Amino acid sequence: MLQFLVLVIVVHSLTSVCMENFIIRKRNTVIEKSGLILFFLFATFQSFSQFTVRNLSGSCPVYESPNASWKDFNSDGYLDIVLHGCLNVGADCYGSGVMFVSEDVSFNMYFFDEVPGGMYYMDGIAWADFNNDEKMDLVISGYYGIFVYFQTDSGFVDTVIADMYCGDLDVGDYDLDGDADILSNGVYGFDQIPYTSIFLNNEGFFTESTVEIEPLNLGSCDWGDYDQDGDLDICYNGVVGDVEVAPGLISKTYILRNDGGVYNNIEAPLPGLSRGDIAWVDFDGDGDLDLSMKGLDYSCIYETEYIQSWTDIYFKMYENIDGSFVEIPVTIPGTTLGAIDWGDFDADGDPDLLISGEVDTVSGWQFLSRCAVYENIEGTLTLLDTVIGKVQIARWGDYEGDGDLDFLTYGGIPKVRLFLNDMITDFENKEILKEIIIYPNPAKDEIFVEIPDVHRKGRVSCELYDVNGRLIDSGYFDSTVRKIDIAGLNRGLYVIKIKSYSGLVIEKIVKI
Repeated sequence: MLQFLVLVIVVHSLTSVCMENFIIRKRNTVIEKSGLILFFLFATFQSFSQFTVRNLSGSCPVYESPNASWKDFNSDGYLDIVLHGCLNVGADCYGSGVMFVSEDVSFNMYFFDEVPGGMYYMDGIAWADFNNDEKMDLVISGYYGIFVYFQTDSGFVDTVIADMYCGDLDVGDYDLDGDADILSNGVYGFDQIPYTSIFLNNEGFFTESTVEIEPLNLGSCDWGDYDQDGDLDICYNGVVGDVEVAPGLISKTYILRNDGGVYNNIEAPLPGLSRGDIAWVDFDGDGDLDLSMKGLDYSCIYETEYIQSWTDIYFKMYENIDGSFVEIPVTIPGTTLGAIDWGDFDADGDPDLLISGEVDTVSGWQFLSRCAVYENIEGTLTLLDTVIGKVQIARWGDYEGDGDLDFLTYGGIPKVRLFLNDMITDFENKEILKEIIIYPNPAKDEIFVEIPDVHRKGRVSCELYDVNGRLIDSGYFDSTVRKIDIAGLNRGLYVIKIKSYSGLVIEKIVKI
């Protein structure tokens, strides 16, 4: 593996300097851009507890309130990264450029395309094949509205679906018609009217639904089927009130049950939070979705008053018990902005926590941020590592493609860091691996996992994960061969984990 990195970043120039057009070649793709600035970054190494740190330092733009997402959007087997945010701070901040980087095993990274940037308070990123052409598309909510970027053979083509900003978004098949719809909350237009809505997708064309949802601003939203009835329920939060008149703003959090396409508030006893994140997760492993959230119990936010007290920031967890949500006691400090990200980095079968965001004020509009890894040890989240400074966002992803979860941080100096997971190399039993057969690989519709009968003592589990560590399929071997249906999955890299009395085996497959 090469011990250096060349990263090309392209952002919109914020000056009046004219620059010549240029062409960047990425594999077989040619992209033309003009009026842009190029930066070259080089990596350094350092050790950090159970992770090896690779710093991607240099003249990278410093995005405030950034967001980040991993995705193998070009289906080449390597995770790509999208980062965005804003280039100014304060009440008059504005959107910035966005950079895409595509990686290979030698850690070479290339700029891919550009899109408008985010808003200081909140923004969202999500991937889906919106027009069902077997290419991953991107949706971003930011300063300029909600943009959908359709991937073509020569780059991305954008369309604006709503003039909404200062909010979050999620994608899911709300109307069960086989394509990805968009859930978003934030404010609408320059009058900053709180707005929460669903945009229905019909073969890549979006129309706003007539579903009635109470509008909230400066919040988060997440779709998940918590009652396991086959349709998507919603957890979302934010504030009500006039954002131009800070005193009197109230934070609220709602769980809406989907009853045949109509959303009903279940009146869950949840704290009102905003400017944070929400994530569904099966924390206790009982097969239904539990809930995690973080953010600010709103006192006041606007210009010089900003946040009255950092003691009003929380991280909360709730167990789903037959559709009712009961708080799980945790002592994890909360953050604003940033993210909650769950992934099984230690490969023990339960979700571990990666949390990031702002925790305190340094001066004016400058804030102290942190990200922390909490290992799930038999249902107790135990602090493993903390990074403090201006690490504003962190996300799990199998960067190395070796079957375990690494993570990315963005913010501070160096601005982009990769924490490479060194923890689970002792789990890999090469002799067992030689005896397990996975075929066909690559595969289109289904794969078969064949395990020798000698390794079937007790229950042998077989789990399929995406490269972000999210469980897609799980089951046990009733015979020596188990079939897994992958016809409905997007193209790209996936991970199979086989657990037996002999240990844990991890193998990669490619969906074509």
